[in-house]
Amino acid sequence: MRQIAVIDDERLICDLVAAALEEDHGGEVHCALNGHDGRALLQSRPFDLALIDGVLPGVPGLVLADVAANENIPALMMSGHPDEAMKYDRFGFPYLSKPFGLEALRREAEKVMADKVEAVRRVREAVARMKTETEQLKGALAESARLIGESKEVAADRE
Repeated sequence: MRQIAVIDDERLICDLVAAALEEDHGGEVHCALNGHDGRALLQSRPFDLALIDGVLPGVPGLVLADVAANENIPALMMSGHPDEAMKYDRFGFPYLSKPFGLEALRREAEKVMADKVEAVRRVREAVARMKTETEQLKGALAESARLIGESKEVAADRE
């Protein structure tokens, strides 16, 4: 029996996903309604799939995707926020845009579960790309702050 984790702050989404995937896959679906409970759920047992909302109270969905990958659980991100979907595309996360149909959910869930190794690798690589880009942005911001400080000093000296 497949074990599936659904982490979404909307109870209706959890219930619909559970109904669709339990029926089709004979699986057992476990839901968490916030990021903190989601992290605990992912670390509580092995799962065949984690469906994770990108915007959650407590712990962001992308952090949970990293937790899932570290637990060797393939993750499928979900979001109704266009900015989140663009981020998933940019970094290579498997995802579903809300609202999605049950057929699309079943198809994508099956695809991610069918190639668990590839799905986990994709999430690990996407997280690594995000961390690298974040560090680069932090460096660029620090350099910008330094240049602004120097510019202010030069302007003050001219007055």
